[in-house]
Amino acid sequence: MYKIEIFDKVNHHLIFDLNDIISLLNIQKYSTLKWNVLPSLELYNGNKDLPQELRDFYGKIMSSKKPMEIHWGLINFIAKNVLQIINGTFIGKDESNYIEITAHDSTLWFVKTNDVEVYEIIKNRFKEVKAFIVS
Repeated sequence: MYKIEIFDKVNHHLIFDLNDIISLLNIQKYSTLKWNVLPSLELYNGNKDLPQELRDFYGKIMSSKKPMEIHWGLINFIAKNVLQIINGTFIGKDESNYIEITAHDSTLWFVKTNDVEVYEIIKNRFKEVKAFIVS
């Protein structure tokens, strides 16, 4: 298993978000995984209102006490329509693939995966990273 912590910042602010990470994934492979989001997720959109579909989703996840199943299309919709993800964890898996994408507060993202290709792509795409092999 591989883990990459991503810190790319300008003026103490992260310069990327969920969309920058998922755009690196092989859509054919990762869109078919069973995805879950943990209930700690916070969505920040500055002064703009969230689209209604996201407000509905956010209401469900905020009232949940356990991980909620989510489809790839909604992950993409969140990534394209939310300015910042805070404390969000998205986990995708099937029989042979595992990926965990986490925003830790608003200061760090990490990706944990068993896919060496994703590990290498993300490690090489971002500038400030710490990469680990974990069990």
